Amino acid sequence: MKNYFYLLIIILSFSCSKDAAEVSDPTSFELIFPANNETCLEGSKINDTQKEIIFQWGGSTNATSYSLDIINLTTIGLWG
Repeated sequence: MKNYFYLLIIILSFSCSKDAAEVSDPTSFELIFPANNETCLEGSKINDTQKEIIFQWGGSTNATSYSLDIINLTTIGLWG
């Protein structure tokens, strides 16, 4: 029984490495299309009130999600 205890101590000491890989902060995603902070007038018409716009993003390091803010310029009175 004593031998199992010592074996367990040895295994645990090797499994707790002090050289853990350091994860750096995430970098921002890069919006490729449509241009960042520009009005997007392109897209495929779905019906009279909807369009499909394909967004293209560049990769990011250590990030798993992003936030997308969309403003309908017609409904806030800037375009008609």
